[in-house]
This record gives sequence, C-alpha cells and structure tokens, in this order.
Amino acid sequence: MNTAIKERPILFSGAMVCALLAGTKTQTRRTTGLDFINENPGCWQRQWIPAKDGKHWLFTCGDDRVQVRCPYGVEGERLWVRETFAKVPRTAYACSTGVEQTINPASDWEAAVYRAGWTRCQEHWKPSIHMPRWASRIQLEIVSVRVERLRSISAEDAIAEGIEQRFGGWINYKNPANHLSKPEYEVCGEIMPASVLSYATLWESINGEDSWEANPWVWVVEFKRVEP
Repeated sequence: MNTAIKERPILFSGAMVCALLAGTKTQTRRTTGLDFINENPGCWQRQWIPAKDGKHWLFTCGDDRVQVRCPYGVEGERLWVRETFAKVPRTAYACSTGVEQTINPASDWEAAVYRAGWTRCQEHWKPSIHMPRWASRIQLEIVSVRVERLRSISAEDAIAEGIEQRFGGWINYKNPANHLSKPEYEVCGEIMPASVLSYATLWESINGEDSWEANPWVWVVEFKRVEP
C-alpha cells in the first residue's frame, strides 16, 4: 500500500516567497480549474459534497451542474514552491553569509540560489515555472481548502495572504508610494478595510485591471510551512 504523501508544485512571486519565509503568508487564492464557472460567476451557487478522496464541490446554475475538485489537493497533502532561481556551482556561495542554497542530490557540482531577497551580483535567473523539484526550498502542508467569491475575503484573511505593511500602513501594490494608512476606504460606494484594499491591489497587479471587480470564484488554500 502506497502511503506517500501527495505533493504538487505551486508558483509564487518573489514578494510572496518573502512572505512565506517570514511566516506572514498562510493562505493563497487561485482560480485554476474554475474557468468555466468564472465565465459567469454570478450565476453559480455551490455546495461541497464528501468523497473518499476528499471534498468535491458541486456548482449549480439553473439546470446545469458542474462538479469540481481543488487542483492543489486536500487537507494533509503538500505543495512545493516554485520561485525564480538560478543554478550555480555548489561552491559558488558555500562560504557566503546570508545566501541560502539547495544542493542537487543527483549532481556533484550543482546547487540552486533564489531571486527573492537577493542582494548580490546578478545571476542567470530562471523563471519559477522551470524550477525542478530538487531546487525547491519551501514545502507547505495544506490545512484546509474551500471555494468562495474573491471579494468575500475578510480583513484577517487579507493579512493572511501576506500583504506587507510599510510606513504605518498597508502597501498599495499598484502604486507602492501611496501606502494605505487609514483603517477603511470607500471604493465605488463600498467600504473596504485597508488590508482588503491592499490585497485587491495585489490581486489586480497579478491578474490585471478589473479582475477584482469581476469577483471570480477562487480556491482558498490555507497551509502551514513544513520545516526541513
């Protein structure tokens, strides 16, 4: 009987990798696998149904029925983080203070270093999508999975997404010089906590203008870091 824990890759930006390392990011929201639902997100209603291999979600829209599973896994399974990286000789930074590297166990010379937080000379950085499993330095264990509309996010969950504080306020990721220092803001007639507005700017910086207004269905994956 195979008792190995299932694991899957997941991509994170440099800023979110830093939040993972700092322990401030414990949630992520993704739309993968919900494309059909999100063609008309307001039409669909959802409920979860139990299954032997974890929760499934049933979406209904009139007479239409769609059953989906989270592509990132279920509680207890793991995610390994893909981030921007470079392959270097394992001796290149072996004596350097503050440089984290991962050794390739299948190679006598190869190691990986990471773009997030990098302050040294330029390396030949490779996109996160190309990171092999051996080079991943961050593993996450899924604590819970749910599916909800994007704009249902609470102030507390926005903070759990790893948004950053600066100068006494939350960062505006579309305009970092304009930090959000008030407790609440009115946006298009809606009162939003500053942390939620900060997350909205992060979401749009990644997914494009009007992607917050579209209010898609998203997977909410909550996790904890697995220590080596």
